[in-house]
Amino acid sequence: MNPLKALGALVVSAWSGATAAVKATLSLTNPSGWVGFLASSLGLVEASYVRLARLAAESPYGSRGLRLIADNAAALPLVVMKREDEDEVASHDGKELDVLRRHWGEIVDTGVWGLFCGGRFYVEKFAPVTGPNAGRPRELRAWRPDELIDVVRDEVTGEPREYVFRGYKGRRMGVEAERVLAIRTFDPFAMRMEESGMPILLGARRALSSAQAADDWNRSLSASGGRLEGFMMPTDPAARTTSKQTAEAQESLDARMGESKRRGTWHVLGSAYKPVPTGMSPKDADFLKKLLSDMEATACVLGVSPQLLAHPKSGSLTDAGVDSEVRALLILTVLPFVRRRILDALSRWLLPEGARFDADEAEIKALQEDEDARWKRYGAAYSEHRVASLEEVREKLNLPPDIDESHTFRTDPAPVAPPASASPPVDPPEPGTPPVPPEAGETAKALGSLEVDVFGRLLDLIPKAA
Repeated sequence: MNPLKALGALVVSAWSGATAAVKATLSLTNPSGWVGFLASSLGLVEASYVRLARLAAESPYGSRGLRLIADNAAALPLVVMKREDEDEVASHDGKELDVLRRHWGEIVDTGVWGLFCGGRFYVEKFAPVTGPNAGRPRELRAWRPDELIDVVRDEVTGEPREYVFRGYKGRRMGVEAERVLAIRTFDPFAMRMEESGMPILLGARRALSSAQAADDWNRSLSASGGRLEGFMMPTDPAARTTSKQTAEAQESLDARMGESKRRGTWHVLGSAYKPVPTGMSPKDADFLKKLLSDMEATACVLGVSPQLLAHPKSGSLTDAGVDSEVRALLILTVLPFVRRRILDALSRWLLPEGARFDADEAEIKALQEDEDARWKRYGAAYSEHRVASLEEVREKLNLPPDIDESHTFRTDPAPVAPPASASPPVDPPEPGTPPVPPEAGETAKALGSLEVDVFGRLLDLIPKAA
């Protein structure tokens, strides 16, 4: 192998390892100031939970969207689905369910902000070590991503042994890994065994930053009355000034103007210069269109309808269409997020095999209209195309409730005994004569089904629409 290529591969491998180590360290410490700027410029650290959460909290659309998701998720009625044979039965009681309901609001708020802005959050359980309830949780506590200080891992397997969190007054709190559930989103850029997750709101980071910059620009123009900084130009276009004269004139202008420059009052220096003011009209200074596009991008990433975020072109929140928007929010965003990201992980961690936490859709008021319509469709279909049960068939055919072996249908036709007295021969029908239908019961008797004529009556029970 070429020694230069080997050296280059070694350098690349060492740089990748050092970059991963620095990135892991800085992502846990949340760098700020010039250290954070330098680390972000070098690609050593991505947008941390604190920076992305601050952008979302300061944005009226980002914060409202997260509150909508968290509030609707916290209002979901929780049940435990237990498998019995081939069916699942909803249970509304249980110690694990009571503990989860008691801490559900805290878990949802931490989970929504943690997964959307940090890609991860942590749940700690308090359970007795000995006794009949050993291992069963009594209390739950949620930790934000920025509260994690360090993860102590096994030197051989790399599995976490202890999580170190920042507790009250910054104290370090070590928690055994068996008591901590780490809920993370998938990070396609993370290295193996790296404690990271991709924030869901990362796709809207540019939109949130752009909206914040547009708001700062509009506020600065509002404070200055729409006036921007002007400049001076010589009154005589044919005059030529040297660089030294220009520098001296600039120093004199800066010394004499002072506060009057910000008020828009211009001073001239010996009539050698005249002011050229610049300004923007309210129409030019308004970034409303860009702000609305940023809001639509944020709503797209959050999975919230722009109408629920008070989009000016989406209509009023009092319109009838807002009901469908709320149902879409619950069905497309809240329920899948809660079930996949939170409840599935908690079910595998807290419940025995064959049981899982779930949200009872029948108890959600916003979805009751859809539930009622679905049951109406089921009832209409059952009444129109109903298939009779065995008990109803037996009752219609005047059969006993329990049919013995002599009253069963046979697939093979039984031999038909010849009649006792031979009937006179019948002449064949003339050509063109329509066939005479057999008498009622003759087909069933020929097939050798039951002694009584039930085959014909059984055909009458079949719905015509089927």
